[in-house]
Amino acid sequence: MESLANNHAFLEGYKRISFVLTDAFLPANGSFLAVEALSAHRFITEAISKREFRFRQIREWLAERARPLSDQGSL
Repeated sequence: MESLANNHAFLEGYKRISFVLTDAFLPANGSFLAVEALSAHRFITEAISKREFRFRQIREWLAERARPLSDQGSL
């Protein structure tokens, strides 16, 4: 997520693709993100604009929002 968003791997959409790929990889590892789209967008755009979109911040943000797949039906 950090590398794709910060290194502008695409001409456009690099923030979106970094989020989508992160969201796609989590279920492969037994988790999913319990987050509203606007909240995720706000986190990514604000952190990037402040040059704070780094691994530690991303890990903390994900840890607060990642849930086991077994909890998905109870949301």
